Amino acid sequence: MQKLIIILMALSVFSGIHTDAVAVATTEGSGVHDSSPGLGENHSPQIKSATFADPYIHHGVDIFVIPDVFDTDGDDVFLTYRWFLNGEELLEENEPVLSGDRFVKGDKVALWIVPADKHGSGKTFYGSEFIIPNAPPEFAANLTASFAGALFNFIARASDPDDDSLFFYLENAPAGMTIEENSGEINWERAEQSGPFHFKVVVQDSDGAETTLPVKIGG
Repeated sequence: MQKLIIILMALSVFSGIHTDAVAVATTEGSGVHDSSPGLGENHSPQIKSATFADPYIHHGVDIFVIPDVFDTDGDDVFLTYRWFLNGEELLEENEPVLSGDRFVKGDKVALWIVPADKHGSGKTFYGSEFIIPNAPPEFAANLTASFAGALFNFIARASDPDDDSLFFYLENAPAGMTIEENSGEINWERAEQSGPFHFKVVVQDSDGAETTLPVKIGG
């Protein structure tokens, strides 16, 4: 019985939305400055930037926003979150997290954040609207393979968060190894070749996003 080692790669090739790309925003609006007797002028709280906890966003991945909040006076700051999906405000969403089930590939998402201290509101932070990109395919966990004599069989099961159609192919495969392009089923008769054998299974979705699975047999 040959030993099969399968390693899932964390790197997928796709055009994602990265934290730095969505941190840019404007803070236009009217801040409130309140003067209380004997205390001097209050400085309204500000939001300098807002970034995502997860650097890549696609369907199924929650958007968790981390704002950089500043208040000159050291007052406690309260934040109001206003999420927009395709131009419509999601009135029921008022937390720093937007569930990954609320949007799909191609949707437009924007976020406004309103800071306030006990004296009043500061300038609204208008996050740049962005489009939810295509998600890369994902290989299943705990994949197994088998040898029956010299015959090797392995199904590289995968799924796509956007339910796109998938296409499988091999890279650097041993001579005679084949893969069924729609199911990911691999068959190979080892013959007299000696190992170990290294090759890659690549799954691509209909929008061109790819994920690679390195495979080692024997050794």
